[in-house]
Parts: sequence; structure tokens; C-alpha cells
Amino acid sequence: MNKFQSRCQNHFLILHPKKYKPVLLFLFIILLLTAAVFHFLPAPASQKQTLSGSWREENSDASADMLLTIDENTITINDFSFAYELSLPHQECPTRENPQGFVLDGGSMGSLAGLFFFEDGKLFLEIDSQMKVFVRE
Repeated sequence: MNKFQSRCQNHFLILHPKKYKPVLLFLFIILLLTAAVFHFLPAPASQKQTLSGSWREENSDASADMLLTIDENTITINDFSFAYELSLPHQECPTRENPQGFVLDGGSMGSLAGLFFFEDGKLFLEIDSQMKVFVRE
């Protein structure tokens, strides 16, 4: 065996697991703590927005206030309830560039297509080409 091979064998290729066990355990604990921190971090505000809840029209006077109450499958607009269904594809976080589509069952008026998205904590709702902006109550 030449000098180079013996030097490599002595210095580079021999690992003593018992010697590195505390270091590996420490790195494993750091990895677990990092994963826990990222798991419990709050989601960005844009992902926290949900359609469900009570909304009132932004910048409207008290006499013409439009109030929305939205649950899983019903939109109530000033005491008139309409069933709705989200269109495909479902958007995880609807934005102006990628709004979520839906179909509103207007009863005798027929079905109406609509879009909604969130921006700056506000709900932008478009039904039959009319855009309204709502803030959470």
C-alpha cells in the first residue's frame, strides 16, 4: 500500500459513531425544533381570509347599507337568502388575478355567475358584472 492510500484510510474514511453521537443527537433536536416552529407559525393574512361571516358594504350610508351573511352554502343579502356553489377550480386564496368563481341560485331569476376575491382584508364581490366591496362586521 502506498503512502497516500494509508493516509486516506487513517484520516478520511474511518468514522467513530460513538464519538459523533452527541453531535448527531443535537442536530436531530435542532431539526425537530425547527419543524415545530414552522408548523406553528401563523399563516399569512391572505390565507386566513374566509368567505363565511358577516359583511357590510364599504362606504355606504346607513339607509342603503347592504349586509351579507355568508355560510357554507347560503348567501343572505338584506334578509334574502340564496344558495350558492363554488365553481371549479377551487382557489385556496382568491386574489384579483385569480378570483374564485361561484354560481348563485336566484330562484325565479335563474342562476347568476359571480366572482370574489380578498384584498387588504376586504371582500370584493362581483355578481352580474356589478362589483361591490365589503368589510367584515
